Amino acid sequence: MKKTTILIGLLISSFISFSQWQYGESENKFDDFQFKYASITGSGDFPYNSPGFAVRIIENKDAEFMLLSIAYTLVGSTIDLYVDNGKVYSFGLTVSDDHQTVWIDVAGYKDDILDILRNGNKLNVRIKGSNGSNIYTFPLNGSTAAINKVLKL
Repeated sequence: MKKTTILIGLLISSFISFSQWQYGESENKFDDFQFKYASITGSGDFPYNSPGFAVRIIENKDAEFMLLSIAYTLVGSTIDLYVDNGKVYSFGLTVSDDHQTVWIDVAGYKDDILDILRNGNKLNVRIKGSNGSNIYTFPLNGSTAAINKVLKL
């Protein structure tokens, strides 16, 4: 019984730590810039079952929204963001050279996206392209504190 209780406690604590928002600072030594970030690991379909979602600010510029470790994404794909407020936001993407990181082109909607990330419970993301679509899910519990630290609010 004691071993079972300890095992269940370890599983619960690992789940909680796995799905928590993280924040921090780092630097890109190759391109010589510093940045702050808030990020979470979400879920998706196999084999892309550990995608990342991040809000990043490079040296006091505007916030960037990124998806990391995702399925191969073609240039020209679009992204839909759905939060539990019932509204779907559709945007274009900028795709990395390896096609597995994308930046969401939120032009004019940055504050709206920050608000829904801080006030929602769950973020669903769908990327659509000529090679199909992929859906990823990210919990938003703890996002307010992490994002506010990055934004220094």
